Amino acid sequence: ACSALAPHYKAEPIDINRAFLAGLLSGADVMLEVDLASFLGEMDLSTDIKDAALHRRGALGAVVGKVEEVERRLALKSAPLSINRTLLQIYSESAKNVQALFNEVV
Repeated sequence: ACSALAPHYKAEPIDINRAFLAGLLSGADVMLEVDLASFLGEMDLSTDIKDAALHRRGALGAVVGKVEEVERRLALKSAPLSINRTLLQIYSESAKNVQALFNEVV
């Protein structure tokens, strides 16, 4: 969802590949059951990607944070109708694409 949201971020241009990586790495602690700071510390990554994944800083961090907010609100059913329609559409389409990829692999 981060890569799909990146072109809509108006404050500054964000490369979709960097947004994808920041989003993916932001969940590495859950997916891989590792300490995220230690895990990222072992990788040769730019500071902006690490800051986005760890602290939600910078433009990349703003995108990661926005996607996480949507995920959290949908999971908790916390005012889902108040989520920006464009953002919700981007997120939903991304979720469908991920599910299609999983279906192909499994």
